[in-house]
Amino acid sequence: MMMRICKKFLSVVLALIMSLALALTVAGCFHSKIGEDTLVIDVVFPGLSGMKPADQENNPVAEKIREETGVTIKANFHEGSVTNKLTSIVSMGTTSDLIMFRYGGTDDGADKIVKDAIAADFFLPIGDYTEGMQNLEPNYTTGLSQNFVKNGIDDPDFNGKRYILPMHTAKDNENETNWGYTVYGRKDILEDLGVDPYSVHTSQQLYDIAKRISEGGYKDVNGNPVIPAGCWQQGWSYEVFLNSFKYRQMTSILENGDGSLTWLGMDDKMVEEAKFMQKMIKEGLFDSEAFTQTDSVAKEKHVNGSVALTGAHYSHIQNALEYTLYEDHPEMRYVPMGPIYDANGNPYMPETYTTMGLSATAVFVVPASTKKIDKIIKYLDYINSEEGRKLVYLGIEGEDWEYDENGVIRTTEEYKNNLKADGRYATDRGISSIYTYGVARLENNVYERANDVEGDPAVEYREIVREMYPLVRVDGVAATFWDDEFSRRDELLEVLITNDYKTMIESCYFANSAADIDNKVLAYRRAISKNGLMNDYLEFVKNRAAEARAEGTNVLF
Repeated sequence: MMMRICKKFLSVVLALIMSLALALTVAGCFHSKIGEDTLVIDVVFPGLSGMKPADQENNPVAEKIREETGVTIKANFHEGSVTNKLTSIVSMGTTSDLIMFRYGGTDDGADKIVKDAIAADFFLPIGDYTEGMQNLEPNYTTGLSQNFVKNGIDDPDFNGKRYILPMHTAKDNENETNWGYTVYGRKDILEDLGVDPYSVHTSQQLYDIAKRISEGGYKDVNGNPVIPAGCWQQGWSYEVFLNSFKYRQMTSILENGDGSLTWLGMDDKMVEEAKFMQKMIKEGLFDSEAFTQTDSVAKEKHVNGSVALTGAHYSHIQNALEYTLYEDHPEMRYVPMGPIYDANGNPYMPETYTTMGLSATAVFVVPASTKKIDKIIKYLDYINSEEGRKLVYLGIEGEDWEYDENGVIRTTEEYKNNLKADGRYATDRGISSIYTYGVARLENNVYERANDVEGDPAVEYREIVREMYPLVRVDGVAATFWDDEFSRRDELLEVLITNDYKTMIESCYFANSAADIDNKVLAYRRAISKNGLMNDYLEFVKNRAAEARAEGTNVLF
């Protein structure tokens, strides 16, 4: 939801900051111990630690950056709750110079922590330092939805200042990445079962296949029994297994045929989803550890082929396994399954039904305690230059990449051979690693196709999954756009934060019985509906959306 700052919460954060002013002062002093030319990034974005080079200071990309800017980068990675970590940073202070997290411009969770901290002057208005810079100023708008820019990047409460610097956006529509989310299955197992991966269209079919895998006695590379189904770190992305129960849309509000609206948590499809996953876990068909496992644990399971069916996007699986599992066991390549249709019968997966431009992305904010804003701007300006982008995504020209006879960028044979021998070769050289943090307006097609080899099955399957789930972009305004006008908005916000939907439904997955799920859902629904709160909100949204449509606005639910 797009609501303004809750005054009660703001007062708490302000009190914390003022009471710990001394801690902030001391934190600023610690910068000298790190080094005047070193920029420290706190990466509050779980699952990215695998992007850290073995030596952050001494690798080819780092050395080239230091040569051009005089700056050295050091990234610290934080797993676990993003909201808790950001709360700790704001309340206790930080010695970092940049903080990276995922921002959607909402007024809850991590976004709210940062917005409240902005109101308390905890962060610098980085826009004041990038104004007029051709490599940086366009980053605030390019590749982003107009609604996100207006209410997230340029939130009215920021009083015309820009504190949020987006990253990892596309240069244009043609470079927008179709990530290829779906369920992927080990090719050898699917073939042995006689399963055509392109004939799987429902979550129930996935359950049936997982059941057959469980009964089939299949092994990983070490001869251990496989896990029928799972995913990667911190539960990413188990939701692809549940696509039959997912409404892939812009909000958590469902439009009914009679003109009425339903909050997602009140819809029975959600209960079906909970009971389906609970059955998968209880029967040992889905890896219960996947919801809390680290990136390294998840990768180890997949490198060993220990997960028969897995959920993620294509490039993540491919990058992790091309020179590990696939090198010695090409028959175990994970192939895309589907299209698995969503609850509306559409071939949509995460991030395929989207607005024109991103409505959330990774961002940087700059703590006011830093003494290195000039170095920050110099560094960001360089990595966002044409030369800098090629460096951080492709490496050193002549060593890692070169132009072919048609002027197309291709990775060198030396690079490919080294990567084949060592799956971490690129990362440890600094390529597509921590130095990409802060880069925007990307030529994703160039970076991706640089590694393409004619006849490579990796290219074939990448295109297959994208054909299964083509990008569908729509232009319009989300039905939650006018939430600020709702008279009970602060009350609703507090209720939805206290009764978090994700926490509730994941607890249902691990419930003891179907009756236990019903009780959890009932308690949730009573809490969010108390005193007619949800009914009032839905009636407000219905009326406001009708007014907008009457004026010719395309309203998206």
